[in-house]
Amino acid sequence: GLLPLTAFAFGLIEWAQSMGAMEAAERLFRYILRPLYGLPGICGIAYVASFTSSDIGALMTRQMVEDKDLTEDERTIFIAYQYPATAVIGNTISTQAALLPYVVISTGGIILVLWLCKTIGANLVRLLIAAERKVQKGACGR
Repeated sequence: GLLPLTAFAFGLIEWAQSMGAMEAAERLFRYILRPLYGLPGICGIAYVASFTSSDIGALMTRQMVEDKDLTEDERTIFIAYQYPATAVIGNTISTQAALLPYVVISTGGIILVLWLCKTIGANLVRLLIAAERKVQKGACGR
């Protein structure tokens, strides 16, 4: 079931990491993730993986926190992106394929709407964190 598949996928990611994939992804995604979500480029592979597997994205995020590649605020923003609609995207592509002929928009359109919702949610969390930090700084300055 799910556990062997997740272990296999995580093993592939570990192998890719040993081949320098994380560094390549960091350089590639740095200019996308920082302005879009305020996240470092090191999140790139987890960002892509989270479209189809919340388990892999969660494992990778935990590892980045343990390695101190993500701050707690960045982790919170990234989880706000990863969590909603991840299973929906995976199901749209795989198990719900039988229903796709009855949908009035394309699969790409569905995924775009889901991605937009995930992006808006993550940025709302980002704004809330920034507002909270501003209030904390103001309270400390008194």
